[in-house]
Amino acid sequence: MILCSFSNTDYHMAWYEENKLDLFLKANKIDGIELFLHGRYEVPEVLKALSKGIHLSYYPTWLDFYLGDESYFEDFTTEEEVVMAYGGKTPQAMVDNYKKEFELSKELGVDYMVFHVGHVKLKDVFKGEFDYSNEEVLKATAHLVNEIFDQPSEVMLLFENLWWPGLKLTDKKALDGFMAKINYPSKGVMLDLSHLLLTHPSLDSYEKGVAYILEIVEALEDSSDYIKGIHINYSKCYEYLLSLDYENNKKEHKIYDHILASDQHIPFEHEGLKTIIDRINPKYKVIEVKGIDKEDWENNVIKQRNYI
Repeated sequence: MILCSFSNTDYHMAWYEENKLDLFLKANKIDGIELFLHGRYEVPEVLKALSKGIHLSYYPTWLDFYLGDESYFEDFTTEEEVVMAYGGKTPQAMVDNYKKEFELSKELGVDYMVFHVGHVKLKDVFKGEFDYSNEEVLKATAHLVNEIFDQPSEVMLLFENLWWPGLKLTDKKALDGFMAKINYPSKGVMLDLSHLLLTHPSLDSYEKGVAYILEIVEALEDSSDYIKGIHINYSKCYEYLLSLDYENNKKEHKIYDHILASDQHIPFEHEGLKTIIDRINPKYKVIEVKGIDKEDWENNVIKQRNYI
C-alpha cells in the first residue's frame, strides 16, 4: 500500500476543495493518506475516507514533564507555555490527549497509528549531549504507552525511530527489549529513513545513505520483521550539521528551526530506494515529504512516487 502524509490543519485543508485531494492521489496511484493530527481531533469527512493510518501527536521534550521533574521548566518561562505544549499542567493531560487520539483511530478504522519514540531537551539539541540514555527513554516510553493503550484493538501501533535518545533502531537488543515491554499486542515499527540517516550525520551521498540503511536493517536480523512501514524521505543536511557551532548554538535558537534544517523531508531520489524497499518489503510505503506550498508539495510527492 502506497500512502502519503497529510494533515488536518487549516493550512493543508485550504489546498483542496471537495474530492480534489482524492483525485490527485488516484492520478498518482497513491492509495490514501497517513493523517498527521497535530493535536487536532476534528477530521473533515474528505480526510476520513482517505485515512489509512494516523500519526499521533509528538512531544519532542516530554520525559521530565511526565516524570514530574520540574527541570522541564528550563524550556518554558510560564505555566501558559506548559499548557500550550502539553494540553495541561500535569502529565495526565498528555495521556488524555493520546487516549483521545487512540479512540479517534478506532472510530476512523485506520490500519495503524504512529508513535514517536524519543526525547530531547532544548539545551541538548545543538551540543549533542543528553541527560537521558536510550535505555531510560525506552523504559519511560513503554510505561507511557502501556498507560495509554490499555485496551487491545485491531489498529496496529507502530513505533517511529528518531536520532535522539530513544528508539534509534541501531541496536537490535534495545529494539527487542523495548518491544517486549509493550503490552499492546498489535505492534511494530515505522522506519523513518531520514531519521535513521541522522544517526550517522557524516553521510554525504545517497550511495552512502543507502548502504548505511541496508547495513542497519541487516544488523537487526529477524527483528527487522517488526518493520511494517517506511516513511520515505531524505535529508541533505551534511553541510548544515557540519557548520553548526555546538558551543554557541543553545537556547537562543529554536528547537523546531533546527529540526527542520536537519530533518528536511525532501524526496529520496535514488534508485537505491527500491533496494531498501525490496529488502524490507513493508506493507505501508508512506511518502512523507514537505512543500512550501501546494504546488511544491505535489511536485515533491510525484518525484518521490516515481522512485517507489
